[in-house]
Amino acid sequence: MDHPTLETMARWLAGRLEHEVVLQEIAPHLQERCPICRDQYEEIRRFTKEAGHSDEEVGVMEWREAPELLGRLEELPFPEQLRQAEEDEALHTWGLTQLLLQRSREVVSEHPRRALERADLAVVVSRHLSSAYDPGWVLDLRARAYAHLGNARRVVGELLSAEASFRKAEACLTRSQTGNAWAEAEILDMKGSLRMDQRRFEEARKLFDRARDLYLQEGDSHGVAKVFLLQAKLFREMEDLEQAIEWLRKTPQEIDQAQEPRLFATGMYNLLVALSRADQFTEALELLPEVQELFRKAALPLDRVRLRWTEGNIAFGLGRLDEAEAAYREVQ
Repeated sequence: MDHPTLETMARWLAGRLEHEVVLQEIAPHLQERCPICRDQYEEIRRFTKEAGHSDEEVGVMEWREAPELLGRLEELPFPEQLRQAEEDEALHTWGLTQLLLQRSREVVSEHPRRALERADLAVVVSRHLSSAYDPGWVLDLRARAYAHLGNARRVVGELLSAEASFRKAEACLTRSQTGNAWAEAEILDMKGSLRMDQRRFEEARKLFDRARDLYLQEGDSHGVAKVFLLQAKLFREMEDLEQAIEWLRKTPQEIDQAQEPRLFATGMYNLLVALSRADQFTEALELLPEVQELFRKAALPLDRVRLRWTEGNIAFGLGRLDEAEAAYREVQ
């Protein structure tokens, strides 16, 4: 990479160099020549991506302080957390809202009530974000918060209130007019799960197809892999085990094991479940050691309980009643 010219350096030092030129000529040069600057740049990119905001200052400053703010909140009883989220201006940050959504998503399967509380807090905080943020972006963030709230309500079985949350999410997204394809994809994939639980399978399929297209458009491989598993689950819920099995056999081609170890493990586990439900117990037994190894490396505690239950089902299907009973008692 060429050095900046003398004139460019002079204008930069005098404070008269346009910001776009700094980004195009000065910053890349520092990153190329200085390993510390390069590492810091990569760290800023990571923070900005995790914060879900294109502003680097928001990504660094707010994302770094968000865990402390959340820790302060979670020391309080939940009603007091809600009151603080309404009244304490120090909590009204993009970074905290994004962290609440991330933490809600992380625990929704294992601890849905906790996920519900975090999504509820995210909605409250998102309603108080100041004019320092772009109004359209704030509406997108609020739309996502309502979608996460709807998803958590779905998991705890509150399907009517989940439906209401998704209506609010879509209303915010319509008003934002940003064209944020990634936010739309995230909302659609969660709404598709609601439609699946409501047994409205054709609507769920269309929502998943649209979400997958949008994730592909945005280059989000995690989103694509997540929707792939939802589409496979849809076939299973429709009792089309043959299609579910055929779909899940594609897991090694659809999900990068190195990049997405837990999603890959989930895909292979779902194949194991589908095989056992289809009474293909011999093939399920052959696959079992691979899934056990994957779960040893990338699984949550409840995942291992589910796997043990499936081990019992396979043993029962093969007539190994003592093994099946031992597995079922362990799960119990």
